[in-house]
Order: sequence, then C-alpha cells, then structure tokens
Amino acid sequence: MLKYLDIVKLLGPAWVAWRLLYALRQRLGVIKRNTPILEWEDIPAPEITGKFFAVEVKNEAVGTLAEEILQGRFTYFSRHHSPLKTKLNWFANPFEDSSSTHPALSQTHWTKIPDFGNGDIKCIWELSRFAWVYPLVHAYQTTANEKYCESFWSLLEDWAGHNPPNRGVHWKCGQENAVRMFALTTAYFAFRSSATSFPSRHLLLRRILYASARRIEANIDYALSQKNNHGISEATGLFTAGVLLQNRAWLEKGRKLLESQTQELVYVDGSFSQHSANYHRVMLHACLWAICVGRANGIEFSSNFKKKMRLAGNWLVALVDPVSGKMPNLGSNDGALVLPVSHCDYTDYRPTIQAVGSVLDNSGWLLQGPWDDLAEWLSPGFNVHTMDSIERTCPPIESFPEGGYAVLRSGHAKLIFHCPQRFQHRPGQCDLLHVDIWHGGVNLLRDAGTYSYNCPSPWQEYFESTAAHNAIQFDNHEQMPRRSRFLYGRWPRLMVKTDLSKSMIEAGFTDWKLCGHSRRVTVTPTGYEITDTIAGCFNRAVMRWRLAPEMDWKLEGKTCTVDAISIQVDVGDGLVAMRLAEGWESLYYQEKHQIPVFETEVDFSCRRIVTRIDLPRAFSSGATIS
Repeated sequence: MLKYLDIVKLLGPAWVAWRLLYALRQRLGVIKRNTPILEWEDIPAPEITGKFFAVEVKNEAVGTLAEEILQGRFTYFSRHHSPLKTKLNWFANPFEDSSSTHPALSQTHWTKIPDFGNGDIKCIWELSRFAWVYPLVHAYQTTANEKYCESFWSLLEDWAGHNPPNRGVHWKCGQENAVRMFALTTAYFAFRSSATSFPSRHLLLRRILYASARRIEANIDYALSQKNNHGISEATGLFTAGVLLQNRAWLEKGRKLLESQTQELVYVDGSFSQHSANYHRVMLHACLWAICVGRANGIEFSSNFKKKMRLAGNWLVALVDPVSGKMPNLGSNDGALVLPVSHCDYTDYRPTIQAVGSVLDNSGWLLQGPWDDLAEWLSPGFNVHTMDSIERTCPPIESFPEGGYAVLRSGHAKLIFHCPQRFQHRPGQCDLLHVDIWHGGVNLLRDAGTYSYNCPSPWQEYFESTAAHNAIQFDNHEQMPRRSRFLYGRWPRLMVKTDLSKSMIEAGFTDWKLCGHSRRVTVTPTGYEITDTIAGCFNRAVMRWRLAPEMDWKLEGKTCTVDAISIQVDVGDGLVAMRLAEGWESLYYQEKHQIPVFETEVDFSCRRIVTRIDLPRAFSSGATIS
C-alpha cells in the first residue's frame, strides 16, 4: 500500500488515474481496435510534396560502413558489429546466443507484446531504427553507384514484408516509428531519382510514412504521459509526416505538442526532465530536425521554442569536456543516437553542440573540426565560430538549479556536481550528490552508465545504484526505494547553498532510511576539497571514488595516486578500511568493463570525511581531438 501511495504522491492523482484508465482501455482492446493490423494495400499513400533541408550526407567515415551493410553486417548502438548473415532476421537479439525468436514478436498485435518478456527489447528494435540508411545515402551520393540505392530498397521491402502495419514488436513504440521516419525521409530525398527507385517502391515508402504517423497519432497520449523524450520524438514524427504528406492536422498537432513538450520538459536553466546526458542529446536531435524540416517548408517554430533549444545547447557546453567532447555519463544511457550522420564517436557531443549553433545562429559554437558534419547536414553553408575555445565563455562556477547541476572549474579541471534541490520529474538513477571530475580529456572520477534496461542480476540493479556513483552508501541500501523498473520513490528534497565568492557549493539530504548526507565542494589552488558530513542510524557506510581505468592508480595509506594526481581521504573517527576495489562502467549500451574504485568504509561513529584532490596545473593524458 505504501508503494502505491508513494506513486500517487510523486506523480499526482491525475496521472495515476489516466494510467489506470489507459490500462483498462488496453485490457478491453480499445487501443488494439484503434490501431488494427492491416495490409500495406490498405494504407493510403499520399504524394510527398514537402521539401527537405539537407543536400547530402558528408560523413566519409559513416560511408565506409556501406559495404558491410551490403554484405549483411550492421552496427548496433554505434558500437557493436553484428556477424555476417546470409538471412536477415528483424526480430533477433544479436546479443543473445539463441538464433530463434519468439513468434509473438512478429505475429502478434503490438499491444499484446510485453515490454520485458523477450530479453532487452531495445536490442530487437535497434536494427529497425534504420540507422543503416545514412551510410548507404553517403555512399550513393559520393559514388552514384546504384548498388547502395538497391540495397536500401531491398532492405525496406524485406522489412515491410515482415512488419505489416501494427503487427509485431516494431510497431510497439511510437518513438521507434518516429526515428525510423527520420531515416526514411532522408532516404527518400537521397534516392528518389535513382534508377532503382521504381514507382512501386516510392509507393511503399509513402505508405510506411503514413502508417507510422497514424500509429503515433493513435497512441501519442501515452508518450506524452511519460514526460520524457518519447513525447518529443513522437510529436516530431507527426509533424514531419504532416509537412511531407501535406496533412494539416498532423502538422498542427505535431507542432503544438512539440512546443508544449519542450516548454514543460526543458527547464529554464537548459537542463532536461530525464536527468540524462544522452537523452538530452536525443531531445535536441529531434527538435533540431523539426526546426530544419519546418524551415525548409516555410514553417518556423516560436521564439520560445528556439530559446529553449539554445538553453539546452548551453547546458551541453557547460558540462562537455572540451578536449574529448565527452559528457559525464549522467543518468540513463541507452545507446540512442537519433541522427547518426557524424563520424565522431558516439560519446562525442561536439557534433550536437555545433549543430545547435548552426541551426539557431547559422554560426557554429565551436572551432571548425571533424565534428562539423551534423551541422553541415542540418544547415548547409553555416559559418564557423571564431572563438579560441568554448571554455572561455564559461565562468568558474555555473549553477543549473532547476535540473540540479553545478560546474566548478579549477585550472584545466572541471567538476560536475549533481545536486537537485527538488525533482520536477522522476529521477532515473540513485546519483544524488554524485561528483564527476574531468582533466585533460580524462574522466578521472566517473559515473557507471546503464549497460542494459533488461538483463540478469546483478547487472539489472547495479548500474542505477548508489554503488555505481561517486556517493556515500549506507548499509547497502539505496538512496531511494525502487517502485517499478523505471521509477524510484521517496524523492528527497535537497538543501543547496552556493557561495560564489568562496568557489563553494554545498548540498545535503536525508534519505528514506533517515540517513543524512551533506557534501560541500570547494575549489582550491591545486584542485578540489570535498567534505562529506553524515548522520543518522547506520552501521556501516562506504564512500566511493570511481577512477579512470586507463590510469595505473596506487593506494598508499590514505592517498590514491597516479602520475601527479593525488586523492587523499581523511576520516576523523570510525575508519574501518580503505581499499582499491573493483567496479563496473558502461560507456556504450550492451558493453561493460571493470574500473578501479577507491573505497573508504566507516562505522556509525564517523561523522565527517574530507577528500582532497590535487591536480597538476597542466596535464595531458595524450587525448587529442579526433
């Protein structure tokens, strides 16, 4: 009972009532009747009369993947390459040993397919996001070789043959339909004049666009109820179909929902409702796509909408590491990359930052570099920014109180402190008071990431846990109790205090087990000092500093060192042990590896732990901009 009362308190009675009604509608078959299984011949195919913004995909590195696609080898989550196959299976999970798939994934109405009954559903969805379109487009535009165009049409026909409207797992999620629509739009305008683009193939593509938009429209309320990137992506998909197919109702509804969703979910400080670096990028890619599709057709979004995009871009600038282009691995990271046209690594956020500037200002926010390709695709002919470094625009301390982030700079180092004063939307991980430190392109203290949304224990629980963050854990319990797979309960309210004159920020909370933790971060002449004060009834507590695995850390007494970097921990009373332990991190979805963790264990008598982090004023790991 307490669990359900907690859900009502956190999400509101109106939201709970709507979700209960939705579950009833699904049980009674209302949603199934609104999205019946059809044949492709039953789907209208209006002409595509809208215009497209892009001239060509200019990514040579992405183009090198085209030959592998022709051979049946595909890339998953921008990282993993599937083995060569003689027969493509749209319903297989390449990360599982079994070569067979459950018949329900391909034969059942999408409402009858469970979210978690067949392993990690994202691994099955990934190939049907059609990210493989972009390498084929680049290869065709570069060489004019019809084999790349033929490969696209053959794959599309095969997909359509196995996925009639509303049947099977690939119709289950409206966001998957929307992302697929972005790729199909790109393919249509790239291949429409090809000798292999027969009228029957154009007809099929238009039917897929139409069926996808109708699927989104029929159930978009569910996406909106999630208060995250799903509503934004699906609204963008509906808007795209409305523009291309001259459907005024879809166009207006998509634009209206996109405007309202960004006003609600992108906070006034630029942070995003999902408390996630990667989902922040997903949101930006969808919104930038919408702006460019609209602009190509004489449709502009409001100044408030573009203001929110600018704020969201500034949030990335504040947190990104300027040497590597990487972000802290904050929150959920499911491997999603909505517009995979850049040859930079998946972990590099500079293409998105440059694209925000190119779309909003027709001027990049970074120096010219290999991260320009997304910006050039969205805004051909944009002006390159002339500043020496994005860091020059950043003050020593920046605070993002709505999302709950603070950035403190010390020389070449950057510390990101996660300290939300209150949660406006549900937290994704137990990462309160987590600290990330970057120096010279190296993430010295780091977050664990996600790994998978549906995997065996202990991995299912580990990556979201307090132990997977640079925080203090009391008696092995979590900062918040889990209420469902994607919902934590008992959200605490943090007290946050910032003193700019002293380059200091402090935050603290009391958890659901009445254990208190307060953390003060201060910039020092040589780095940072972090003071943790703990209270409450507990037997043991463990403070963890999750260390960069590419460095050879040594623990001597109370100090952990590597090269000229030292992390010294002082405990007044109650020290039980200090050790270099093993932890895990996931930089890419479905991939994990071990990292060293500097652990300090204390007993109930401890009330104060001080960590001093000394960094060289000039430090380089050998990392270079690539």
